[in-house]
Amino acid sequence: MNTRTEITGDALYAAQQVRINIGWTANDCGGETIKTHFVKAASLIEAVRTFNDVRNKGGYGARDQRKNCGDVLDANGKKIAEVSYNGRVWAI
Repeated sequence: MNTRTEITGDALYAAQQVRINIGWTANDCGGETIKTHFVKAASLIEAVRTFNDVRNKGGYGARDQRKNCGDVLDANGKKIAEVSYNGRVWAI
């Protein structure tokens, strides 16, 4: 069984340069797609806020989340976390 550890508390606010992968497809909205791209953030919490803002403003549902959307990379490009649809952060 593969268990994941949720990142919470102070770890979310720790200063670190990260990038979050953003990409959604709104199939029920005429097929509009947001091109997958990375957004820089100064902490995990900032990355989560960006993720949530795009999701909420676009009205995207869980099925609209593209592959790798929510992946968080460190400054060296290594995947360090994932943000799930509900905005929870999981350690890799």
